Amino acid sequence: MVNIFLQILKMSYAAGWLILAVMVLRLLFRRAPKNIRCILWALVGIRLICPLSFESAFSLVPKSETVETVTDWGIQYEESDTAFKTISQPPVNTRIAAVNERGEAVVPHQTDSISGQQARRRIASAVWILGVLGLGSYALLSYLRLYHKIREGVRLRGNIWLCDRIDSPFILGVFTPRIFLPSTIEGQQMYYVLAHERAHLKRHDHLWKPLGFLVLCVHWFNPLVWAAYYLLCKDIELACDECVIRDYDAQERKAYSTTLLECSISRRYIGACPVAFGEVSVKERIKSVLDYKKPRFWVTVVALVLCIVVALGFMTNPQTKDRTDGQKANVDQEEGNEKSVMPPADDVYDEE
Repeated sequence: MVNIFLQILKMSYAAGWLILAVMVLRLLFRRAPKNIRCILWALVGIRLICPLSFESAFSLVPKSETVETVTDWGIQYEESDTAFKTISQPPVNTRIAAVNERGEAVVPHQTDSISGQQARRRIASAVWILGVLGLGSYALLSYLRLYHKIREGVRLRGNIWLCDRIDSPFILGVFTPRIFLPSTIEGQQMYYVLAHERAHLKRHDHLWKPLGFLVLCVHWFNPLVWAAYYLLCKDIELACDECVIRDYDAQERKAYSTTLLECSISRRYIGACPVAFGEVSVKERIKSVLDYKKPRFWVTVVALVLCIVVALGFMTNPQTKDRTDGQKANVDQEEGNEKSVMPPADDVYDEE
């Protein structure tokens, strides 16, 4: 479990740089199609869940990443930009802790510093597991509480249900998603709400949001992942709004914004479900709908090119092949020097 936690830390570190890059690009993509933002967050998700990555000379991930491992001989090494450096092995002349009755040197198998570090790693991995279980339990309880409200819903037609105990439309379900509407909704409101929710289903947002929350549960210790999940939920709704109003005129966009305002809800917590109509950043979404202009072709092309650059730069790791050869040589040289300095057990016995 400790090794898994260390691998998660490494993946979270590398993805953190990609998250920062996406946050910057979001500011540059104000006039680009909103769906491009979702593509960028998909790259972040891949970086967070995939333990494998290619090395590239074009990688923009800093090389100052530190990875600590403990070898079978109890020697701890730190991987840095220059070489492997022994950071916790005691000096050679103090490694012989005692001499037994036959004159054989007794060498300690593990130093106190390594034991302390291993204990800290075990504690950290245990805290990480508790955090994962805590967020998972929170998502489950939220789902059960919502299910309790909709279990008395009435089917209107197809996968559309009416419910008296909800205040805003939403989609619930993964394998058999259903659209739940308040019983008081009618007329024009229902028309625009159904258009929005069907766009969600067409884009499979009811799958992407729970998957994003699952990734958040694994990387809950990283504040950048929390920010990424919040922005993902916002960009999902902005992209869905854009998908609906793409062919609307000014009057229809105004009516859509009015419906969005009337169905808005106040939520102060982050959840895995549902995909609700008026859940996230209603003020920003209304402004985006009213100010919508069809993105120019060159803006879309530039945005896609930047996506490729970001993918190439932050989805790959810095090259380490040449550096690794030098590191191994330095380690071999240090081990050879230790062997030449340390006296054999027979010599210790003769001296006595």
